[in-house]
Amino acid sequence: MSYGHILVAVDLTDSSKKVIDKAVSLAKDEKSKLSLVYVDVDKIILELKEERKLQNALQKLADECDYEVHDSKVVIGDL
Repeated sequence: MSYGHILVAVDLTDSSKKVIDKAVSLAKDEKSKLSLVYVDVDKIILELKEERKLQNALQKLADECDYEVHDSKVVIGDL
């Protein structure tokens, strides 16, 4: 099976790095796009400052990857 795009859901804890590393390994093997998402289901409305803080944390994880991250998103609410 070939994956063209891998979406990794993270919770911004220390364990996120392990999940991302596994996804990076798979993405390298498959030459896939890699995207990260963080979904905050506990909050309905976030202040802009808080949302930026979450986006910065997610971007930091993306920057630490040994692979290009195609996109990263912070999503508020449940899907």
